[in-house]
Amino acid sequence: MEQIYRIGIDHGYGNIKTAHHIFQSGVIQKGSITELSGMVVEFEGKFYEIGSTHKEYQMDKVWDEDYYVLTLAALAKELQGRGIPEVPDAEEGSGL
Repeated sequence: MEQIYRIGIDHGYGNIKTAHHIFQSGVIQKGSITELSGMVVEFEGKFYEIGSTHKEYQMDKVWDEDYYVLTLAALAKELQGRGIPEVPDAEEGSGL
């Protein structure tokens, strides 16, 4: 039987929060992984440094892909914290 994981994510303007993790909502895109430090997300061939700053206030959180990248980071942190080494198939449900 397939295991189902439910992970809640609060996409705040200052911080991203899950049940077990909290980090600043900053996203900085860099040209290569060698330019990054701290938490890193690779998405569609781009590298992002996560949590080293706060994202500027943005009324519409879907204007750019930053909050999607932050969602990926939050999911990865939560799965890692739960000791889940493989990324399972996922379905997303969001409330904005």
